[in-house]
Amino acid sequence: MAAGEVSLETDLRAHRNPLRRQVLAEAGRKLATALLSPCPQCQTPGYVPDKPVSGLPCLVCGLPTRLPRAFVARCRACGKEEQIPASGSGADPAVCEWCNP
Repeated sequence: MAAGEVSLETDLRAHRNPLRRQVLAEAGRKLATALLSPCPQCQTPGYVPDKPVSGLPCLVCGLPTRLPRAFVARCRACGKEEQIPASGSGADPAVCEWCNP
């Protein structure tokens, strides 16, 4: 750098960056949830519904949308797997490819 030039950079250390602190806090909450969610079959922690299954039906036409209708929880230790329905009775027609192309 030449004399008199200034270089400004973002401070990305967690204690100086509010957005990064929020992301780290959310990661901590997810980890705590996983540790408190044992598999119903083998009791191994981490049995959380995290893989979405698309197909929530449109409230107007009833056709499947890209929104999740369920989430899959799978145990990494014993392989037990189940689908847990997503909340909500149907998708808004604004996200339906048929009603709102």
